[in-house]
Amino acid sequence: MNLSDTHNSNKIKPGFRVPENYFENLTDIIMAGLPVNDTPVVPIYKKQSTWMAIAAVLVIGLCMSIYFRTGTQQLPDDDSIENYLVYQANLNSYDIAEGLNSNDIAELEASLNTVSNDAIEDYIMNGNDLDNYLNE
Repeated sequence: MNLSDTHNSNKIKPGFRVPENYFENLTDIIMAGLPVNDTPVVPIYKKQSTWMAIAAVLVIGLCMSIYFRTGTQQLPDDDSIENYLVYQANLNSYDIAEGLNSNDIAELEASLNTVSNDAIEDYIMNGNDLDNYLNE
C-alpha cells in the first residue's frame, strides 16, 4: 500500500475559476435577467372597506326591522293585566312577594302609612259608607 503525502505533493489546479467581482454583481445580473411584470397591487384595506359597507348595511337593516316591528305592537292596558292576574294566572301572595325588591316593599309601606287612623276608625264605625272611601 502506497501512502501519499497530500501536503507536500503536487496539487492539481482546478479547471474552473470565478470571474472577478462576480459575487458583488450577482444580484444585478439576476434582476436584469428576470422579466418585468407590472402586476397591480391591491391593498388589503380596500377590500375591508367593501366588507365594512356590507356589514353597515346589514346592521342598519336589522335595526330598522326591529324598530318597525316593535313600533306596531300594542301593549296591554292596566285593566287587562289586572284581569289576567286575578282570573287566569295561578299566583298567590307568596309568588308576588318573591318578585318584589326592597324598594318596592318600601313604597308599599309608605303607601300604607298614608291612611290615617281617623279614616280607619270612621270606616269601622260607618261600614255602610264604603262608596265615600272608594272615591277618595
